Amino acid sequence: MAKTDELDIADLQEDFGSVGGVGLVLSNPELLVLAYKSQGWTNAKIGKNGKVIPGKKEEGVEWDDSTIARELTNTTWYQENDGNLRVADNAKNTDPATWGTNVEQIKSSLQRKAVERGASLEGQDLDALAEEILRTNYSYISRTPDAQIPDSVLDSYLTPLVALGPGGELKGSAGLNASQLRQYAEQYGVQMTDKWYLEQVQALENGAATEFDVKNIIVNNARETWPTLGDQITEYRSVYNIADSYIQRMAATLEMDPDTINLDTPEIKNALVAVGPEGNPIRKTMWQFEQDLRKDPRWDTTKQGQKELSDASMQMLKDFGFWE
Repeated sequence: MAKTDELDIADLQEDFGSVGGVGLVLSNPELLVLAYKSQGWTNAKIGKNGKVIPGKKEEGVEWDDSTIARELTNTTWYQENDGNLRVADNAKNTDPATWGTNVEQIKSSLQRKAVERGASLEGQDLDALAEEILRTNYSYISRTPDAQIPDSVLDSYLTPLVALGPGGELKGSAGLNASQLRQYAEQYGVQMTDKWYLEQVQALENGAATEFDVKNIIVNNARETWPTLGDQITEYRSVYNIADSYIQRMAATLEMDPDTINLDTPEIKNALVAVGPEGNPIRKTMWQFEQDLRKDPRWDTTKQGQKELSDASMQMLKDFGFWE
């Protein structure tokens, strides 16, 4: 490349300063060719090796402001980069020290936010990612009082990096959100895959879905899983709420700790979705449920069961005349 000091740097600043800046023009071959042409090097071009070949300068053929503006807007660089990106490119090449400081600050923020969000930076080129974030969001640097890119912007880059751990777990706020969704699904008696939880957490993080949207999926899934409960299942009334009376009856009848009984307990599942005479799903009445429990061998070991057995034995002895 020809020595750039052959150009009139003062003129470059005046002609290109408002759009790109001298630092950018000198570092971009396409713009550098334009700069040479604007000052009389009419045959300037980019060689096969990517370097600028200025050619011979001619006097009296310098471009006026309108020609420079027109030719600049026709460049690939101008057409592929919006105003913010052009400003960022100029900042990087005009003041590389400050640019580097900003990149390091973003890297530090990314590492901090990744831990908070449960995102994995493993395998990521952190320098390249920080540079991309700075370039595409440079307007925040130039306009905010603290000259920082907001955490909300960093989150948008980190959300796709939220990933499942070896055991299907999520960390940080992603893990907390997933845990809350799992507890909600448990109350509604439905099972979702780890991948589903990951997708929903990402949707919540990037604003593609609301908490209501995700919970509504669980509610609808529960209605299909527990068809006998139908519209009784709502956002405010879970399957567990409906099943609680059965759980308490089972605990009382078989003298069990109610905390050991849940929706996966076979007796509870069978009570809520039993098979009717015609093969259709039905819900047992509380009376039928209790009668079935009394047929359970565990009933004979309860105080009430033993008392009824004792009373029945005594009545049998009386019936046969062995006891008056």
